[in-house]
Amino acid sequence: MMVSRSGEKSQKAQIPVQVRLRADGARDVRVTGEFSDWSPSGIPLSPEGPGTWAATLRLPPGEYQYRFIVDGEWRDDPEAPRVQNGLGGTNSLLKVESRPEAGDEERRNGKRPVRSTAKK
Repeated sequence: MMVSRSGEKSQKAQIPVQVRLRADGARDVRVTGEFSDWSPSGIPLSPEGPGTWAATLRLPPGEYQYRFIVDGEWRDDPEAPRVQNGLGGTNSLLKVESRPEAGDEERRNGKRPVRSTAKK
């Protein structure tokens, strides 16, 4: 269960979302934002290869402002949209969309959803 921006526990489904950053020569990369109450210790990313760092976050659907912390320096995500942060700078914006329910994709395509006939 995640704590929402308003401080209330969210009952919404949590969606796995991967964040990735290219940071050549970095020794420590973290991400922080509204989903972590802007904790300065952030959520650590793991090296994926030379200069590439990644982590998978589990978040309820919604929009979240965030920033990376690379070797103690705060940075925007160069691949994400940015929004003004009210402090004279910008934050990156992460949009988490809910997963389609079973059968939604088929209905959008004009097909009938497949239903299981297996007995429990």
